[in-house]
Amino acid sequence: RTALAGAAQEEDIAGILLLAPPVRNPVKGEGGASHLALYSSTGDLAKRAFSLRTVRQLVGTRRARRVARLVVVNKVRGLFGHGPAEAQRGQGSATDATMGFLEPFRTLAQRRVPMRLVFGDQDMFWTEFQRAAEGRLGQVLARAGAGIDVRTVPGVVRGFTSLRIQELMFEQVVEWVEDLA
Repeated sequence: RTALAGAAQEEDIAGILLLAPPVRNPVKGEGGASHLALYSSTGDLAKRAFSLRTVRQLVGTRRARRVARLVVVNKVRGLFGHGPAEAQRGQGSATDATMGFLEPFRTLAQRRVPMRLVFGDQDMFWTEFQRAAEGRLGQVLARAGAGIDVRTVPGVVRGFTSLRIQELMFEQVVEWVEDLA
């Protein structure tokens, strides 16, 4: 997102490539376990919870108890109309991108600067991007048309934690630069 903000201020920018950018600011303490509890459906959570890998990792740990508590609390809140959406935390609806992302993104789209966004299909930021695309971000994407290319690759891009993801991102960068030339 730092590159996005800087690019919006640069008149001679040829294009911008964003790899798994967050479209909103995380709330303090919101991480993997909190994100799962806040933004996953009950079915998604059940599927993850009962996978052999998850059970092996969580049996008897404090993290397991924390995830279970967050899931129960947030699902109960949802039943009574007090869901965990950003609106509850004063940040707008769950479909909103924060202005720190949206404004420079909109500026570049209006200037017809080519942009490519790449997410892993398992990235938490991909889910957030899809949700934000239902709101104001979607309007920007629709107006920009083919000028904004959104792609997904298998796995988790954020953090570049595997050699395979690093190779995929290198390929994306090379392909994008060649497309611009």
